[in-house]
Amino acid sequence: MKWRIGLPAFLVAGILILSWTVPNAEAAGSVHIVINKTTNQLKLYQNGTLRKVYPVATGKTESQTPEGTFPLITKFMKPGWKNIPGGVPENPLGERWLGLKVKGDQGRTYGIHGTNRPASVGTYVSNGCIRMYNRDVRELYRLVPLGTKVTIHKEQEKEVWKPASGKIKVTVSTARIRSNPSLQSGVMDTATEGTILSLIRSSDSWFQVQLPEGKTGYIHTSVGSPLR
Repeated sequence: MKWRIGLPAFLVAGILILSWTVPNAEAAGSVHIVINKTTNQLKLYQNGTLRKVYPVATGKTESQTPEGTFPLITKFMKPGWKNIPGGVPENPLGERWLGLKVKGDQGRTYGIHGTNRPASVGTYVSNGCIRMYNRDVRELYRLVPLGTKVTIHKEQEKEVWKPASGKIKVTVSTARIRSNPSLQSGVMDTATEGTILSLIRSSDSWFQVQLPEGKTGYIHTSVGSPLR
């Protein structure tokens, strides 16, 4: 979403809690976030190596989520929004806010944040911000320092596939199994947490898995983990 967020509830109440990450120029220089609006994926790189891939939601129209490279300048835990306090289920910003400096603002208009509508992740629905699952934005919040560069683009990317074997385990309450390796492709089925699936091949972003009756499907790497 694109919002002008209010101060978190604990600051509005006058309680001083140090939720801000201390800027660390050296650490920020080694970390880079890349968001692709075509695939609705956020990739986290450290020292040039891909570390994490997360599904996201972006703007309802192509122009709503700005493109370019922007610094991460604010971090809030349980941000408030309008008259809705932080940390309540009705809050559309979810559990974290990572604000970007776009067109000279102070990180309160465009940002990466959680959501109270998890089914919207992977779609084009926001007013300009980047929306994540709450569990993912909590993790990202811990991993990235202030000053991190965030690049947003819409270029096509080609998946690099590797043959794979073994099993993967679903790690979220409900994982969508898709007909193609794209968050915009149709949902063939769902799998509940703990479901074990046979692995056929994998890429940085997707697992191809074996389904009943000879069918195959795809689940995002953020919702499953290989069994060792």
